[in-house]
Amino acid sequence: MMRQPRSSCAGLTFIELMVALVILAILGLMSWRGIDSALNSRDHIIVVEHRWQKLSRGFSLVEHNLLQVAERNAYVPAITTNAQPAFKLEKLADGQQRMVFWRMDPEQGSRLTGFRLDGDKLMLLRWAHNVPVVTAEDSVDAEGILDGLHNVRWAALTSSMQWVDTWPPPGQSIGAGLPRGIRIDMDIDNVGHIQRLFALR
Repeated sequence: MMRQPRSSCAGLTFIELMVALVILAILGLMSWRGIDSALNSRDHIIVVEHRWQKLSRGFSLVEHNLLQVAERNAYVPAITTNAQPAFKLEKLADGQQRMVFWRMDPEQGSRLTGFRLDGDKLMLLRWAHNVPVVTAEDSVDAEGILDGLHNVRWAALTSSMQWVDTWPPPGQSIGAGLPRGIRIDMDIDNVGHIQRLFALR
């Protein structure tokens, strides 16, 4: 009677098992890196999206207020002989600019409003009782609408299509009326240089 030869073992050898484990470890590491990169990209996108939403809201507030700039006429009464003109763009002692103007308000009829830079924040100014800016500013409500700003510069467009950094232009009285448009230039952290134009008339 002939003896049948035994078949070889179908299992893995120790070396083959180690190779398989190494391959699995490499695949796991690659998967972890891919997931980590995807999560970091998602977080970065969320931060950037949130930043642009804040910028969009801030610029919308600027535009909303400038679109309601009113001429100083029967709708904007003069409070005193030194009352604020319809529109004023001035340089402050710290080298920054402040813009102050009358705008139409659904409740007050007209309201003294403005913008100025405070540190790296653009502030929306609202005078509670329409007090002319020649007085103290303790009645001003200031709201930060944009932050992370640097080198902010306003300019007003004259009727002769010239940009000036003060209004009324040199040599003109407070009755100069409104500029044709407003330009703002600024550098924004993690964004770069931005310029926006707003037509007033």
